[in-house]
Amino acid sequence: MKSLKIAVLVLLGCAASAGAGGDYAIKIDAVNGKEIYAYTHMAAEGEQTNFMGKLRGKPGVSRQVIFNALASKRPNGGIKLQYMFELAEPGSANSPIQLVSEVALSTGSRTMAARGDGWEFFITASGPSSGKMKKDGTENCVLQAYLTSGSKKIPLSMAVAPGTQLTQVIIKKYGAKLLKYTFTALPGKPASPGGEFDLQYSFSLAVNGQKAAESSGETRIKPGEKNKTAVSGKGWKLTLGAQLPAAD
Repeated sequence: MKSLKIAVLVLLGCAASAGAGGDYAIKIDAVNGKEIYAYTHMAAEGEQTNFMGKLRGKPGVSRQVIFNALASKRPNGGIKLQYMFELAEPGSANSPIQLVSEVALSTGSRTMAARGDGWEFFITASGPSSGKMKKDGTENCVLQAYLTSGSKKIPLSMAVAPGTQLTQVIIKKYGAKLLKYTFTALPGKPASPGGEFDLQYSFSLAVNGQKAAESSGETRIKPGEKNKTAVSGKGWKLTLGAQLPAAD
């Protein structure tokens, strides 16, 4: 299996504007209750396009958004999308949500790409594909991570194509404490569609800028079960799970 490390992709180098046109229309929706941000990004096949700017969402709050994308046909049907997404606090450049992943998309279908800290992130893509996506174990899985300590609970989930790496960063406040949670994972391809797979993972938690917990390792995941727990120290516990396939 590939060596796991924090994702450093070409997608992290962003430009200040989006592509003016292209083969793919990629719609992103970031939703938190009644707060909704939507943006349609045009991307040429096999070429990285970038957007950085303010989006005015509902109900009238503006946030800085970064979205970088690289779209192409999948040999197993559908569309392959590598992306990086950041959403900033209103009136600030600080990003409480940062996502990096590669996902398999069915043309025209809305896919839940990530959930965390009350936010849901969806992607819909239309454009050239190599036919209907095959259910052969190469479609997305949704990795789930639950970080708990007493009454504190940080549930996260993120879609990713097997054999590719994801990174999810959540920054949130608990009273006077500022928590930064970073989760990186690399799932292997299951031997059969919907079957067990190997998962390499790494996570770290900082509280008010000080390291509070960290853990990394490799485990075997059975879709539909949340029974893999890693003890991270200082009262924190990480439970891992997965669902196959991702809803789209």
